[in-house]
Formats: sequence, structure tokens, C-alpha cells
Amino acid sequence: MTFKFFTPFESMTYSEMTEVGRFLEKHLDEYFDSFENIFKSIQSAIKQRPSFGGFVITAVENQQTIGAIVINSTGMDGYAPQNIVVYLAVHRNKRRKGVGQQLLQKAIETAKGDIAIHLNPDLSTEALSFYNALGFHTAAIELRLSRNEQDNKNETSDTIKSSKLSLHQSN
Repeated sequence: MTFKFFTPFESMTYSEMTEVGRFLEKHLDEYFDSFENIFKSIQSAIKQRPSFGGFVITAVENQQTIGAIVINSTGMDGYAPQNIVVYLAVHRNKRRKGVGQQLLQKAIETAKGDIAIHLNPDLSTEALSFYNALGFHTAAIELRLSRNEQDNKNETSDTIKSSKLSLHQSN
């Protein structure tokens, strides 16, 4: 297995961004997100859209992507983690073989500053155990107010979308 690193200085082609985006879309399972959102996070990581940057790491075996992690830099320092794990996924046939752990370890080694990840508290505690084993600890409960994007009138519908557990890892 080899790892490919993509940064604002070692960028990705549109084809590579699409391949990684489709891989994540397919293998995120219960953590599913739209291809559009995944693609935006990849663009942000390599600064192909206004952002603080970040990086993408893929795990490759026999010229096939078997895992990927997307880290976005937050632009914050001291008062909040400087990085956030936006997506981490491993091919279904390669899970429980250390691929995710190696990707996350490479991300920890690469990131400058603290790293946060948001986990859905309604999902398996298996993910929580995975991150705890790599040094992450519970730092806060995140409550999120999501604005209804379809309501473009003067009245905006505000609802509490989700409560997510935020884990924090210090370098």
C-alpha cells in the first residue's frame, strides 16, 4: 500500500478530485454526504476555492484507491482546532486491516496544530473507540443551527439539525 498526498502545493487534477470524491461518496456508508459537499471539501483542502487549505491523503493498492482522508484547515489558532477531519473512508473490502488507522496517523503527522473531528452521537461507538485509540478525546458537544437554504425570503426557518460529538487531538 502506498499513500498519495495532495496539498495546495502538490495539487490534484480535476479527474483525481472527482475520483476521490466518488470514492468517498460510495464508501462513507452511514456517514454519507452529497458528492457536491465532498467535492467542495476537497477543493478547499487544496485551495481550489477560497479557504485556509488543508490536504488530502489517499491509500492506494494495485493502482486502486482503498482509502481517503480529507483535512480542512480552519484558520483558527489556540481558541479552536486548526484542522478538521472532514471525511475518512476505507473501501468496504479493506476495513479492519489498519488502512483507516494508517491514513489518520499520516494526517496527524502532516497537520500543523490541533485536529478535530465531528462524530454523529447516534451512530456506533466503534468510531469513538477508533479515534480514542489514536489519541483523540472528547472536548465538546457541538450543537448546530442549520438554516434552511431553500427559503430565500426574508423569513428564514431555523432548526436544530444535529448534535454532534466533537473530538479533539493535540499534536
